[in-house]
Amino acid sequence: MPQVPGQGLVYSQPYYDTIILPAALAGAVVGQFFAVPFGGLIAASIQKNYRHTNFVQAGRLETGNELQIGAITLHFPITAQAGALPTVADKRAVRSGNIRMLFGGDTEFLKIPTILVPAGSAGEVVSDATVSLNDIQPGVPVIQNKYYLDEPLVLRAQESISIFIENMDAITAPISVCFVLWGTAVRPVR
Repeated sequence: MPQVPGQGLVYSQPYYDTIILPAALAGAVVGQFFAVPFGGLIAASIQKNYRHTNFVQAGRLETGNELQIGAITLHFPITAQAGALPTVADKRAVRSGNIRMLFGGDTEFLKIPTILVPAGSAGEVVSDATVSLNDIQPGVPVIQNKYYLDEPLVLRAQESISIFIENMDAITAPISVCFVLWGTAVRPVR
């Protein structure tokens, strides 16, 4: 971690958040990433820990911290935490929607179909001959497989961020979804 005079410590740090989308009819579910911080509830009686998020404030980085977002990924944690394990049909339903990223409450920076956001190295390997990898995620599960931004988006200290997943097909069982912001972090010197 190099210390940059006048800035602080500069290092690579992904920020991530996991939500559970409930079962619902097509178009009826809207999920918001980074709204519930570490220690908050992800589901009834399940507190978020570092398995779920590394945001300690709702929708904001800590004071003095900044993130230059260079890429994003989205994946499905392999878990039955919210109920049943996610099915291929529900993963397809989630991938049919779109992602919107807002800074400062209402300034939109990114609007894209969810299927364009790869899973990076967190994608699952498919061993069922009746299901192709692209039915679950776009591309192969390798660290380089991300949605790269041509120019980084800078999330400044205490600036709010909201990332929505919406307009999905019908989801039949609750499903966990994790969104990752990849980039260069700047934090105060210790």
